Amino acid sequence: MSSLVAAAAAAGGAAVADLLAAVEQSCCGAPVGLLASGHAAHAALCALLWSASEGRFGAAVLAGVYVCPRLRDLETGRAPAAPAAASHLVDALPALRSPLLLLHGAEDTASPVSHARMVHHAACGAGGAPRLLT
Repeated sequence: MSSLVAAAAAAGGAAVADLLAAVEQSCCGAPVGLLASGHAAHAALCALLWSASEGRFGAAVLAGVYVCPRLRDLETGRAPAAPAAASHLVDALPALRSPLLLLHGAEDTASPVSHARMVHHAACGAGGAPRLLT
């Protein structure tokens, strides 16, 4: 297990650690692309950020991404509690180096399009050139 995978696992990101470990085992160090939706898109975004400095991913296409499960559940009426403080994912987006395409249904009821817009806005502000299609 690499130090990157160990760090992801220690931070509570089991899905992210699994994704990074699979990439390490199968890709012989070459950058790979990511295609994911829903919860997998959330994990893929985390993996992109965890490995931003290593250039592990060549590009990503994420559909139905959300930045914070508690905020998503609050916005969709699945959780009555107040959301946590600003998502660490949005705060970490300036480190993103991989090209990013975000796909999100404007009427998505499982994951509000506002999350994709947050990711897009933060990545644009970081000097990236992500694309958002809704």
